[in-house]
Parts: sequence; C-alpha cells; structure tokens
Amino acid sequence: MESEDCEQTANQQKMLSPTSDNSDMDTDTQECESEKCRMSTDNENDNSNGMCDSKRRKKQEPFPDTLEGFNYKFNEDGQLREISDNNEPFKFVIKPDDHYYNQKRYEALGEILNHYVYNLLETECNLERITIPLDAAEGEPTSFVFASKNALKTRGKLLILIHGSGVVRAGQWARRLIINDCLDTGTQIPYIKRAMKVIKNLIHNL
Repeated sequence: MESEDCEQTANQQKMLSPTSDNSDMDTDTQECESEKCRMSTDNENDNSNGMCDSKRRKKQEPFPDTLEGFNYKFNEDGQLREISDNNEPFKFVIKPDDHYYNQKRYEALGEILNHYVYNLLETECNLERITIPLDAAEGEPTSFVFASKNALKTRGKLLILIHGSGVVRAGQWARRLIINDCLDTGTQIPYIKRAMKVIKNLIHNL
C-alpha cells in the first residue's frame, strides 16, 4: 500500500511539474517581452532624436541671402573663395558635430548661386528670361527659360541646353562643380558663349 501511495504521489508531482514544451513557451514569451522592451526603447530614442531635430530647426537662425553674407566671392578664374587674405575654398563642415546645420548651410548657399547664375545668363550671355507657357492662363502654374533675343521667332536651327536633374537650375550643370571647382565647369555659360559666337559669325558671313 505504501508503495502504491508513493507511486501515486510521484505521478501527481509529474502532472504538476511543467513539461519541456511549456518551458520553451515560457522562454519564448520572455524573449518576446524582451524584444518588445527593446523596440519600445528604440522608439523612444527615435522620438527623442526627432524632438531634438525639431527643436534644432526652431532654434536655427536664418542663413545669409548673399554671397558676401556667407563671406564668399568668385575670383577672376570663377572659383568660389573666402573673402579673406587666405583665399580659402568652400568648407562644407563648419560645425563638426552638426551635419544638419552643415547641410542646410550648403543648400542655402546653393539657392544664392541659382540667382547668381541667372544674373550671369542675362548680363554676360545677353539672354532674356521668358515665362512659359507663353499663353498661360491666370492662376496656371508657370516656369521660365532663358533664350537669346528673337530665338522663338527666328527660323532655322535652334540650340537647346537642358540642365541636369535634382537641385540644379537653368544655366547649371552641377552645383557641386560650381562650389568646389569653378563656374566654367559647373555652368553652361562657356557653351552658350561659344554658340553665340558661332551664330554671330554665321550671320556676319551671310
């Protein structure tokens, strides 16, 4: 009898003890909870970084709206240089630990260069800014192109220069080249001047 009671007790203990499958399930549950904890922490970090960026944008002072305001100018060779005795080229990194600031500063300078090149197209290349479509209705979206005088009325061959995609605008090949090399490699101005010279020679020889 005592032996049978012992066996029954042992069997009951086996039934009450967790099986290996249940142990695995508990482990998986713990791992899932741990993963949730990590995900929650990551999200909190992301939100924290987003809040920092948002605060930084609000505190960001406006950048200058002229080349001189950035302490830069183009020299006689069309190279962008600091207005100083050192004549240093453009520096992207101004704040080593703030890529957001450096990038925004670069973009602000790029906007100034857009208008700088527009002015060169009109003053050095004698091009006119033409709004398109020519017959745009009131409220219709418009853009503009630069063209030589009477280009849209003259019969014969027409040369069209199309700038690259992205942030570059009319008259530019690449903003990076304008900033880091020179105007001759970064803009279309040398090609325009050459084309105007060829056209002038053709007209002169007619």
